[in-house]
Formats: sequence, C-alpha cells, structure tokens
Amino acid sequence: MQSIISQSYISKDDFVDRFTKIPYAHKKLAEYIYDAGFKSFDELKKSDPELIYSLICIRNNQNFDYNILFDLKAIVAQME
Repeated sequence: MQSIISQSYISKDDFVDRFTKIPYAHKKLAEYIYDAGFKSFDELKKSDPELIYSLICIRNNQNFDYNILFDLKAIVAQME
C-alpha cells in the first residue's frame, strides 16, 4: 500500500486513480471523499471513517447507504 499513499496534496484525477486501486474503493466514493475535503492519502488514513462518512453526507446534503461507511472502514484499515 505504500506506493499509493501520499503525504502531499494531489489533484482530484490523481486521487481518484490511486484510490480506485485499493480494494473496496470505487470512483464515485473517491470523488465524494475528495470533494469532502480529503486531498491526500495521509489525511485520509489518519481520519475516523465515521467522520469521513458524515462529511460526505453533509457535503452532498443527503444520507448515503451505510455500506459506504463499511467500505470506508475497510479502506482506512488497509491504509494503516
């Protein structure tokens, strides 16, 4: 996993490309995460998945299926 984890901010396209290489990750989720304010993998791996999920819901002004939360938990756990 070290090759896709970055400490610096990256463009949305780069973030999506790298994020979708992680198991359970998909393009739309990567876009939601980036738009919610997570611009680096370092920020993402240090964050609570429930906080990420909440920020995604707030940013998009809607509640998402809890399967997204479970995916986020699995993804963040793999990044540690």
